[in-house]
Amino acid sequence: MLSKSNWTSRLVVVGIFFWSALGFSGTTWGGEEESGAPSFTLPNLNGQAVKLTDLKGNVVLVNFWATWCRDCVMEMPELEKLYQKLRS
Repeated sequence: MLSKSNWTSRLVVVGIFFWSALGFSGTTWGGEEESGAPSFTLPNLNGQAVKLTDLKGNVVLVNFWATWCRDCVMEMPELEKLYQKLRS
């Protein structure tokens, strides 16, 4: 079984893939051309702030979940399989 930190690290990598694969750059909102996802900052596993803009050019998937959420827990093995398939 993977540790919490391994899951989180892998989830971030999978997230990076999905964001780019879904093609969110250039999305039109309210008639204006956007250059990508809105900027935000989240802490990494070491508590250091990571800005989305620092990951430009990478695929990002942000998945908010909780251990008490049955569906959230059930999706984790599938996300891990996807990560293993697409990580290179």
